[in-house]
Amino acid sequence: MNKAVFGLTIIPLIITIFLVYDFNQDEMWQEGNSAPSQQEQTKVSQHSTRECSGNARCILGTVTQVIDGDTIKVDDTSIRFSLASAPELNEFGGIEARDYIASLCPVGSTALINEDDGQTEGSYERIVAVVLCNGVNLNEELLESGHGVVHTGFCGVSEFASETWAQKYGCAPEFHSAPKVSPVQSNCDPSYPSICLEPGLPDLNCKDISQRNFEVVGEDPHGFDGDRDGIGCES
Repeated sequence: MNKAVFGLTIIPLIITIFLVYDFNQDEMWQEGNSAPSQQEQTKVSQHSTRECSGNARCILGTVTQVIDGDTIKVDDTSIRFSLASAPELNEFGGIEARDYIASLCPVGSTALINEDDGQTEGSYERIVAVVLCNGVNLNEELLESGHGVVHTGFCGVSEFASETWAQKYGCAPEFHSAPKVSPVQSNCDPSYPSICLEPGLPDLNCKDISQRNFEVVGEDPHGFDGDRDGIGCES
């Protein structure tokens, strides 16, 4: 075969190989960069800020930590479940409660934070809210599973006290319409807004007072809220 014939034969072959390789590369790029499936789109957009109620904050973010059974972090902001309370990690059932919430809403999930209009002051620098994650209400699921209980001390102030799940597990309907209890006296320690203790009293213990299951905010100078869940002298 002379050089001219060889050239006419090999050049088209090289061009064909190049075109086939380029086409395959395009297909591989398109597969790797294709738009998310309908299922993936549904998962991402499961929750919308339209689901929030009331006038308090409504936050859509990413879960960055599951701290315990009733507290998670969303975009590194601490969120405390409204009304629903789980045992501390060092208490019986605490680790199981945390692991249960982590199974429903693992780190990396998208969560919708619906802040409680009745508790916008927060709790120990945590936003108090109902949390929707992966199609479920975590507050409700904590109660439904038996891993947590309703904090009845907040039924009188919480925006969510009239929700079916809150009433089912401890918030009677009449609590929702009850106004927040404010001390009549003006000289009362602001850490205990639902009872009146004069500021500057000697250190007291729960056995020294008759009140139980009252709201605690701020500094808690008497240490009535030992587990820092916002309720003092729990019975």
